[in-house]
Amino acid sequence: MPLVTRPIYAYGAVAISAVAVMHLLIAGVLATSRRADYGIAVTAYLLAFDGLWMVAVVGLIVSAVMAIYGLRTRRFVGLARLAWFVPQQAMMTIVVFGVLRAVYLGHYADQVVRGSEGIFVDQLPVLTLFYVHASGIWRRARDG
Repeated sequence: MPLVTRPIYAYGAVAISAVAVMHLLIAGVLATSRRADYGIAVTAYLLAFDGLWMVAVVGLIVSAVMAIYGLRTRRFVGLARLAWFVPQQAMMTIVVFGVLRAVYLGHYADQVVRGSEGIFVDQLPVLTLFYVHASGIWRRARDG
C-alpha cells in the first residue's frame, strides 16, 4: 500500500494556523501594551483569567504552540492528536463568550453602545472562525 501524503493545508490546517497566528499577535499586544484592554477578545481573556494579563499571555502562547505542534506532527492520531488543539479551541471559546456577552449587553467592552445587531454583524467573522476552527481540529484529529 503506497504512503498517502496530504498537503499541509488540508484538514483544517489553514484555520488552525490562522488562529495560532492571531493568538500570538494578541499575546504580543497584550504583553507590550495596555491600549488594547477594551477590545472584546482582550477583555474576555482578562475576565476569564481574573485580570491576570500575564496568565492570559502565557495561555495564548502555549495554546498556539501546542496547536502548531499538533498540526505538524504525525506521531499522534485520534483523541491523542485532538488534545493538542483543545487549548487553542478553549481560548477561542473564551472570545466567543465575550462576543456573545457584548451582543447581549448591546455594547462593546469599552461601553460604546452600538446595538446588539451591529455588534453581532461586526463580530460574525470571529464566530465563523470559531466554527471553522472547531470543524478543522475535529477533521485533523479524525483523518490526519
